[in-house]
Amino acid sequence: MSTKGATALVHNSGCDDIALGLDSTSRSEAALFEFSLKTGAPYHKHWPGTKIWYQKFLDYLNDGKTRIHFNLDDIPNPKEMAKVGATADPYVGHATAWELYQIQITPSAWSRVIFHRDGKPLPYNPLK
Repeated sequence: MSTKGATALVHNSGCDDIALGLDSTSRSEAALFEFSLKTGAPYHKHWPGTKIWYQKFLDYLNDGKTRIHFNLDDIPNPKEMAKVGATADPYVGHATAWELYQIQITPSAWSRVIFHRDGKPLPYNPLK
C-alpha cells in the first residue's frame, strides 16, 4: 500500500491545536478534513486518547492552552447555531451547534479560539 502524497495527523499526547466545523459544506464533502490539513490542526478523528470525542473537546476547551480553529463555512449565523446547541445532543447529529454553544459559554477560552470563514481567520469573535 502506497502512502505517497498522504498526510497523517498524529499526536502522541495532547494537541496544541484542534479543528472544528461542519464535516461537509456546500463547497466540499470533506470540509473538516481539508480545514484540518490547511490549519495543521487535527479534527476529532485524530485526537489522541480513549475518551469519547466530545469529552476530549471539553478537555481541550478548558485546558487553557489548546488553540481551537473553527471553520464557519456554511454557518451564516454562529450565535443562532449556538442557541440550537444549548439543547443539542453532541452524539446525535448536532455536534457543531453543541461545540459552538460550549465555546460561547466558556469565555475563558475565547482568546484561544480562531474563527475562520472562506479560508481566512476572522478578526473578531462572532459569538460575542
